[in-house]
Parts: sequence; C-alpha cells; structure tokens
Amino acid sequence: MNYTKKILAVLTASALTLPAFSCKKNESSDVADGSTASQTVGTIQLDTDQNMGVKMDLDFKEIEGDGQASETEPSATLVSGTDGSLYIQKTDINNQPITQENGSAATELYTGTTIATQLPDPGYTPVYKTYFSMWLDTTKKSDFVFNGEFLEFDVKILDGAKDGVYSIQLYKDDFSNYESQTLKVTKNPGYICVNAAEPTPAHETGGDLTLSGSVVSGKPGDTVKFVVNMENNSGITGFRLWMSYDSNAIKIIRASAGKDFKTDAGLDGKTVTEGT
Repeated sequence: MNYTKKILAVLTASALTLPAFSCKKNESSDVADGSTASQTVGTIQLDTDQNMGVKMDLDFKEIEGDGQASETEPSATLVSGTDGSLYIQKTDINNQPITQENGSAATELYTGTTIATQLPDPGYTPVYKTYFSMWLDTTKKSDFVFNGEFLEFDVKILDGAKDGVYSIQLYKDDFSNYESQTLKVTKNPGYICVNAAEPTPAHETGGDLTLSGSVVSGKPGDTVKFVVNMENNSGITGFRLWMSYDSNAIKIIRASAGKDFKTDAGLDGKTVTEGT
C-alpha cells in the first residue's frame, strides 16, 4: 500500500477527527502508525478517484491545558524566588514531589526555556496554553521543499501583562515527507518582549529541518507579528506542531501560513482568526 493510501486509511478510520499521522514507515504492515485525538479540525479533500492523494487544509486550534506537559518540559508549577530566578519542585525517580523535613517543597533552579526569561515579581506563576497547527497534502505526489517564513501569528500582548520576556516554545512536532518518513526537527523558541530588552536567542540547527521563532517587542495592549521560520527543509508533505505560551501575558488572535509556505503550497488567502 502506498503512502497516500496509508494516510487515507488513517483519516477514514478516525472519522475525520484529528489524525495523529506519525508517518513512520512500517515494512511489515500496510497500516500507518497513528491514533486519534478529541479535537475535530481541518477540511479533508479527496480527488475524484481517491488515488491521487489527500489534502487537509492548514488549520489551527488553541487547546486548553498545560503546554509544558511534553517529553522535555516540566509539568510542575514554576515559581519565581526572591532573587528573581525561577524554581521548580524537585521530584524523585517516580516523579513524586520531594519535600523537606519541615514539610515545605524542595525546589531547584529551573533552566528550561518555556517560561519567561525575565520576570520581575517574586511569586509570579505562568499559566500555559497550547496552540496547535496541522496540514497535509499528498496530491502533489512529492515533497514541498521551501525555506523562509513558515507560519505567521498575530499575538496580542494582554493589558495586564507584566514587563518581561516571554517565550513561545515549539515544544512538540510531527513532520512527515511523501516517503512516509517521520522527520527529525530541530526547534528554537521565539520571544515576546514586553517593555524589556530583546535577548539573543539560541539558534541550533540539524536534522531534516529547523524551525525558529522570531523575537519581537511590544507593550501591553499591542498586537505584534510572530513568525516561525523554516530552514534546511529536506521536504515535507504534512505536519503537526504544538506551541506553548504564557496565557497570562499573551494571546494568539490570528494565524496563517507564512509567505514562503503560502507560495510553495498554494495557500494564499487561507487564514484562521481566533478572535480577541
């Protein structure tokens, strides 16, 4: 069974709900790896003979829940100490909280990147949300190879946002090519700077492609444009991407394909507005 038929089987079985199209090739089976989730997103289009491919429109969804809950980021509460640094509760080998002899939580310095890098108020606790995007198109019968602006977001800095630097973390992904191979993606976070100096972000590259968030500045009440850029793209035909951000400070109010993705995939004019 070819790649197109594998994807079609997954979409059909999932009753047009969100397909988890982790397209790892399975030499001993005609069924693509994957499962379904609860959100219904996207519009699926099939050609007349159902043999030319499958197309799912670019779609976006804000998902309730903690965007930190990933393979590499903590799900515990982060707090800011009196020294201005952020701390996370220590856990044992079974991921159970460790307490001190006096019953208080044992904490350690947090060095992750999903939280604001500068928070002036001790005791500040971020409230994370997840923003999800997906797209699939096998009708070309080959990969889409492009670099540059991949996804574009209008981000509202909320009126009550505290001064600081807030990251938008690209914390989980599922990218595939036409050969049903799951691609290795290097991800670099972007930053929204609220009345604060812009940091110099880390820029790691490698794997089959690299995604990097932009660094933009504004003040409470502003709407700024945040871009996820792509480079070293070996070719894609579908993706899912999860982003995490502090909903106490910012909100994504509009999302669309970036100009280079739009041009290569023929997505001009397709946007999704979440509202204010």
